[in-house]
Amino acid sequence: MEYQIPYPEIWRSQNKAATLGVRIKDFIAFCESNGLSEKTITHYRDVLNLYQRHLQEQGIDFEDVTAPRSYLAELRNKGRAHSTIRVRYGVLCTFYQFLVNEGRLRGENPMMLINKPRKHRKYPDILTEQHINKLLNAKSVRSFESYRDAFLCYFLLGTGCRREEVVKLNIGDIDLTSNTVRIHGKGGKMRVVPFGHTLAEQLRKYMRYRISRRGESNALFVTREGRRLKPKSINFIIRRLSKRAGITDIKRTPHVFRHTFASRYILQPGARITTLSQLLGHASVSTTQRYIHMTAAEIAQEAFKCDPLRGIEFASNL
Repeated sequence: MEYQIPYPEIWRSQNKAATLGVRIKDFIAFCESNGLSEKTITHYRDVLNLYQRHLQEQGIDFEDVTAPRSYLAELRNKGRAHSTIRVRYGVLCTFYQFLVNEGRLRGENPMMLINKPRKHRKYPDILTEQHINKLLNAKSVRSFESYRDAFLCYFLLGTGCRREEVVKLNIGDIDLTSNTVRIHGKGGKMRVVPFGHTLAEQLRKYMRYRISRRGESNALFVTREGRRLKPKSINFIIRRLSKRAGITDIKRTPHVFRHTFASRYILQPGARITTLSQLLGHASVSTTQRYIHMTAAEIAQEAFKCDPLRGIEFASNL
């Protein structure tokens, strides 16, 4: 008598999910071997695990041409943000292209049958001169943390660094002879960003307080005990300063400072988008185009004529 598999549909669904799980592990290993950041790899893994769960629940093979369309449709039905759908579409495209390149996909690439979700133009929040003055002059107790937090604002505005780049900075990355900072960016890429005299002056003042917090780290930004700050600490500092300054009409995140740096820079006479792209560490100039698409009327009132820190009523607590 021929053996019959009990509950064949459930068995097939689980078997397909197991196969997809192997492909996901192969893809993650590929990303790790190519030096992608831990943050990017974690994001890929999270999205693909959600995708696997959806296909398992629906009993759909990941090689079925309807698989990604089914998942993206579920996201729309659940009311997920358009930006979220675009990002997950991009992850699926990268994953399936990997399978095609490695010869691990039977049939055609199902992502080729899906139109890329159109990008909704949304201009980034940027700080006005009034916002900046409030942040830099926010009242606080005179302590190492208050000096550090104020200088952090100066640094973000004067360099356009990402949050993750700020926490990686060491004192040795700063060169006050040439007024430059060596930044360790995404994917292990390093770039050198020059900064103005205003930031250089504030840096010298900050270092008088920083050297008293040696601890075990030579990080530029440290805790009261001398330990290197973590990315979430940068978020907390910006939210705390913004609350103290009464800023509620825009996002209160470190990335707003990066947008502000870029928006003010691009309106300077003679500013070139290729230079701005290099300063920001963008892999492609197309990423930087968003700041050009913003009309002068939308950002002129918020833009400085040259140094992003020039014209600010400097805080007295540094």
